[in-house]
Amino acid sequence: MKNKDLNLICCAAAILILYMAVTPAAALTAQVIPPILPKGLPLSVSGQTDNPGEVAVWIIGLTCHDRLIINAPNGTFTEELFLPKTTSQFSSGQYFLIIEDTGPDGKFALETVTDDENTMVHYLGQPLFALDDAGTSYSDTAMALSEALDRPDIDDRSLMRIVLVEEPWVRFDQNPNGHPGDLLRFAGSTNLPPNYEIHYSILPSSVESSPNDSTLKSGRPFLSDSPLNTNLKCLLCEYFT
Repeated sequence: MKNKDLNLICCAAAILILYMAVTPAAALTAQVIPPILPKGLPLSVSGQTDNPGEVAVWIIGLTCHDRLIINAPNGTFTEELFLPKTTSQFSSGQYFLIIEDTGPDGKFALETVTDDENTMVHYLGQPLFALDDAGTSYSDTAMALSEALDRPDIDDRSLMRIVLVEEPWVRFDQNPNGHPGDLLRFAGSTNLPPNYEIHYSILPSSVESSPNDSTLKSGRPFLSDSPLNTNLKCLLCEYFT
């Protein structure tokens, strides 16, 4: 019995050592909200890191080249990166977000230095490339930044996320038909996020159909209730003559 117990203890110890050997080092996770961004909506990021302190968020796109520092005192971070009035000025297209933590040493490996012409990315006090070089495609700049952070002598963790910026839109599946006194029902799709308020107005097809008022009905907001690019909540509107 004693030999068997000893064998069990040795086996358990071996499993524990093996588990410790394959357990990954410090991890970094992040998600961008929303990944498809209609202009005029806020852009946020949230995630976790095993290196509490600060997290750098680089955003590189056609009309935006920036580096933002957000706090992650307990390893968890949530931050609104851009307000609606800022995203409304973004050009449509892809934007690369690179999230970087400080690594075990608690310091960011890369920094930015802005002169009269460009914002340069520096490592150990030496310039690597321009973050906002008009002669370089923004996708190449994002790849250069990602490769710089992947150097073996840099302990910072990083990951890349892509955001698609586009014009907001609402599309209806069909034109509703009805008679006076009926309820009109319509449905459609949108790239706006769930619970986003959508205002509506119902107008006559000709002035003669409503001589007193060109607006038949202005509705209080209704909410989109589904993920991106899926059906809207069905809206019931009273049909006015």
